[in-house]
Amino acid sequence: MTMEFADLRCFDNSSTIPQPTPASNETDMLLSHSAIWKSAFIATTAAVILAFALPTRNQTGLRGPTFGDRQLLAGSKVPKPVLTTFQRSCQDCHSANTNWPWYSRIPPVSWKIHEDVAQGRKFMDLSKWDTYTDGERSGFLLAIVTATQSHTMPPPKYVWMHTTAKLSDAELHSIRSWALAERSVMQRAKRSRNTDQTSDLAPTKKTSSTGTSAVQGIF
Repeated sequence: MTMEFADLRCFDNSSTIPQPTPASNETDMLLSHSAIWKSAFIATTAAVILAFALPTRNQTGLRGPTFGDRQLLAGSKVPKPVLTTFQRSCQDCHSANTNWPWYSRIPPVSWKIHEDVAQGRKFMDLSKWDTYTDGERSGFLLAIVTATQSHTMPPPKYVWMHTTAKLSDAELHSIRSWALAERSVMQRAKRSRNTDQTSDLAPTKKTSSTGTSAVQGIF
């Protein structure tokens, strides 16, 4: 009995049980952090590879058009400097000539980018300019004038990501002057067409040849 109690006391002695040391805790934490970073790196790499393996598609599910393959503002007389400005600062969101950056393929950033482009095209598509009616083009030109006056286009968040898209005061003035002149030309052409149509509808006086002969015979 004495020996049994002695054995129990031996097992009860906490000094015989090894305790974890601070060094071993730090090692475990480092290994845990290393595993987390390794997993995050593998996941990020896989996402990037998958993103580049997938074709760029727009909101309709179709592959995005090749950059620069559609004419902007077709049917309008646009000075070359103004057209160049539209190509540099406006066509990414307002035409089919979107230059998709590499990060436009990586969710969730890609969702926001495609949504913004879809909204921009829906409001005004410069690559479909010749398909709009005169009234629609006139409204768009007025919107362009307003945007250049208020400095709301391009949006600041877009300029932050695309510094070359920033418009100078001279460029804003050139765009505004062109839009006003183009709208004025359209309005004059519309008034001219209305005048021609009114002339065509006006009644004309017809003189009877028989009546004219009779009058001439009297005198």
